[in-house]
Amino acid sequence: MDEINTLSSNIIVLLTDFGNFDGTVSELKGVIYSVDNNLKISDLTHEISPFNKIKKDSLVGNIISYDRYGNVWTNISLDIIKQYNFKVNNEYLLIIFFNQDKYFEKIVRFFNTFADAKLE
Repeated sequence: MDEINTLSSNIIVLLTDFGNFDGTVSELKGVIYSVDNNLKISDLTHEISPFNKIKKDSLVGNIISYDRYGNVWTNISLDIIKQYNFKVNNEYLLIIFFNQDKYFEKIVRFFNTFADAKLE
């Protein structure tokens, strides 16, 4: 059981509305691996319609109930959510961390790097 726990704690689960029509998801993964290439990435979906908060919440709620290992879950949305003040290409990036394990600082650095790259 400890071996499974160790392996699973390095997982980042992505849920975005980026779509798969360009290289945005690949860019995102590249930045994740530049922070720590030992992390594992699981794609929940990148096909949520913008502003469809109910669908996003439903997907996350259904899936996260099976997570017993404390994985890092991210809900990345290009919806305009001003209170987070995390600006990317004139829109806002919403980041929700479902846990704050040893990778928390690295993930924050990763998102800052990703945002900076998107603004250039």
